[in-house]
Amino acid sequence: MLYYELEKSLLADRYLIRQRLRHGSYAELFLAEDRLAQRTVVIKALNPELKGTLDRETERRLRVYFEMEGALLERLRHGNIIQLLGYGTAADLKRRTFHYLVLEYLPGGDLMRLCRTRELSVAEAVEYCRQAGQGLAYAHARQIVHRDIKPQNILLTSDLALVKIADFGIARMLREEDAEITRGVGTETYAPPECFGEEDHRLTPSADVYGLAKTCYVALTGDSPRQFNQQPISSLPDRLMSTPEGPALSRILERATLTDPRDRYPSIQEFWTDLSSACGVSAKMDLEEEEETSVATASSRVKFDAGQDPSPVPGVVRMEVVLSSAATSSLPGFVAPPAGEMKPADRLQQPAPPATATIQTRLPVGSGFGRRLFALGLCACFFLASWGLWSVARRLGWPEGAVNTRNLNLRSGPGEDFGSAAVLPFGSRVRKMRRKTADGWVEVEVIYWNGNPSEATQGWVRERFIDWSEQRKR
Repeated sequence: MLYYELEKSLLADRYLIRQRLRHGSYAELFLAEDRLAQRTVVIKALNPELKGTLDRETERRLRVYFEMEGALLERLRHGNIIQLLGYGTAADLKRRTFHYLVLEYLPGGDLMRLCRTRELSVAEAVEYCRQAGQGLAYAHARQIVHRDIKPQNILLTSDLALVKIADFGIARMLREEDAEITRGVGTETYAPPECFGEEDHRLTPSADVYGLAKTCYVALTGDSPRQFNQQPISSLPDRLMSTPEGPALSRILERATLTDPRDRYPSIQEFWTDLSSACGVSAKMDLEEEEETSVATASSRVKFDAGQDPSPVPGVVRMEVVLSSAATSSLPGFVAPPAGEMKPADRLQQPAPPATATIQTRLPVGSGFGRRLFALGLCACFFLASWGLWSVARRLGWPEGAVNTRNLNLRSGPGEDFGSAAVLPFGSRVRKMRRKTADGWVEVEVIYWNGNPSEATQGWVRERFIDWSEQRKR
């Protein structure tokens, strides 16, 4: 995998990138500090090379999805939808050009992680479903269908009181000429059958009703609905069925996940009306738009207060990227607002040729200052080199082990709901990385394939399926 080198860099003269949070199938997420607004944000960087070298058409499609996500989020301003704060095109410390989105940071994690941490009450589960439903109904009213609703895309604030829908990467506009479903998108456990089957179904809000219902099942039970993969939810655990609302909940979730979209609830509001009635809560949904927040564009440099740069940060490389003023590309499948209402983020800049990107560091000028700064730079280089050697030595010392089962899925994240990037045959060897979860998932790097190798070389596995040898340093 080819990761971007962005840690400890200053993006767009504003975002101080602290660390890489994680990566998905086509994008990397970084935690950053917005030094102008004094808040923590997330930088989402498009990286088509995370799964190896792609053909031109696949890479183009990923870029279109990424552009679409930025354009749609700019149109969606609701309290239960993640907020777009900026976007742009830049180059990393190795001068590799990339597109990025700046998103608000939600420190409470996602709904799936919360459900694995503790059991939610019916009231809590239904409240989270209501909030997610509000965001979806708001998007549907603006002709946008998410298509990938699942617990991992429902994020929470630090107090766990508010949820927001994230990852609009495969969302679509409801247009007659673009109503055909794009096959093979979404997560199979939560996406409706029309996303994977051959039937000629039109894209409707019922696709998100399906995903929300299966997400609600997770919130109610704490378990993945994998036993109902591409099937309606036909039952609930006995502990739920024994409650007063249990039978009604079972009937509602079953109707919401029927195979034919014409048999489901046609809208989020109708689904919520039945769900709220069964649980004895208010059926009202808040679909009001939030006050719009300006989005910093890639074509205009962000200026700090009074025209001053922020105070320098020790050990941080300031990236000043010069981009050509190339024309922006239109977004396939995107309906433009009426004339005069086009928002800056309705289009994202195309990357400039890498040769036009420069990385500069501003050096103050003063008598004798250059010599002192040069000496300080040498010390910093020595420290970084020592740290790099220590990191390499430490990595070589990580434990190695062999796969002890016939075929082991190498997943893109710590859980069975993440897609399988490759299958490791029995006897394949892996090296344990630093990250590990409390429920037994560990990040590994494949160092030997006992069979035909795959392009994927890093991912997550269940630790109990690995026999670890003694840690040794080479």
